[in-house]
Amino acid sequence: MSSINAGDVFFQLMMMLFLIIPAVVIVFIARSWRKQTKQLERIERKLDERR
Repeated sequence: MSSINAGDVFFQLMMMLFLIIPAVVIVFIARSWRKQTKQLERIERKLDERR
């Protein structure tokens, strides 16, 4: 009845990427922000210990 068109498959893959990529970027930004916050806290503790 209907066959799978290569253009349709390409379009579906692109739409899935448009949904997945922003989620991955948000997770990456959140993880790097958390890592930076922890590093700043460690630096502050070291500076407080030196006083």
